[in-house]
Amino acid sequence: MLAFKALRGRGLRAPVAVLGVAVICVLVLVLRGAGGGVDDAIEGYAGQPAVDLWVMPVGTESLLRATALLPEDISARVASVDGVASVAPLARAFSRVEHGDTHLAMLGLGYDVASGMGGPKAWAAGRAPSRAGEVALDRVGAWRLGVGVGDEVLVNGTSAEVVGLSVGTNLLVNQFVFQTPDAIGAQNGTAGRASYLLVALERGVSARRVADAIEAYVPATRAWTREDFTANNQHEAAEGFRPILALSFGLGAATSAILVALIVHGLVEDRRADMAVLLALGASSWRIALALLLHGVVLVTSGCVLGVAAAYALAWGLDRWVPVIPLSFSGQDTVGMFAVFLIASVLATAVSVLRLRQIDPMEAFRS
Repeated sequence: MLAFKALRGRGLRAPVAVLGVAVICVLVLVLRGAGGGVDDAIEGYAGQPAVDLWVMPVGTESLLRATALLPEDISARVASVDGVASVAPLARAFSRVEHGDTHLAMLGLGYDVASGMGGPKAWAAGRAPSRAGEVALDRVGAWRLGVGVGDEVLVNGTSAEVVGLSVGTNLLVNQFVFQTPDAIGAQNGTAGRASYLLVALERGVSARRVADAIEAYVPATRAWTREDFTANNQHEAAEGFRPILALSFGLGAATSAILVALIVHGLVEDRRADMAVLLALGASSWRIALALLLHGVVLVTSGCVLGVAAAYALAWGLDRWVPVIPLSFSGQDTVGMFAVFLIASVLATAVSVLRLRQIDPMEAFRS
């Protein structure tokens, strides 16, 4: 312990180094959390437990890209397949939502409000739209438009009242706007046609078996299980921005690890004279090496704890006051980041440990 106390940072150097590690941690977690927030939103919507199968035209694999509409009589045919408990239509269309001088291109979804299948996971305020002339906006889209429950917006040129604000429906580059299926159909001339059918199965029935039966019974359709459809949407959403986030995260993590190593190495090298004193007093090299290692571990651990706390506080603050970028990082993300930084710290300390042999104890007596 005497060696560790002797090697503690002078003045503000150690606190500043801890703060530097913390800032680096926030950077890495934000880069990781941006992609995680989109994944969570997709999983929350496409993976909603009430829907076991998503039925759509052949060639359609996700919500973001649709190739065609389903035939008008398809609901009854799918409902007649053995093992199907209920079927609900879902209409999809890109919608221009305007308020004042601000407009957004949002993903319009017309769902069966009575069953709730295809609706948002939760509401931040208000309720679901129940008739034409009512819409529910993703709360991030509403924030960007500057509207709330009770305000009027234009959806594809048609006036509508905002009756609800949804949560978990922000895909970073796109947000959802919910209406009734008839309202979507009236806006784009596809009344009575659905883009998807949402299927709930009887208890104990194999989703794969029913999916195969639907595809065999109803030509030119594809039935995706909830898990596969969620994966399709996550892959589709990732194609646009995930490569950039992945590159930024990789470069940020590598740069952060190097900076952590440099910070630790600099603090350790700063105590060269103190190490010379310890050696002159008869301290063994391995005890000094252990103190150096402990010094680096304490520095990195303190910085990571502070950084993780700051990252979660930032995510909470953004979600509450500026909910544009959804941030979501797991315990696995924080543990992985800490492991990388800890390894960088150990490697940086090891360099100083290897240089212990080069230190002449007589340095302690030189001015």
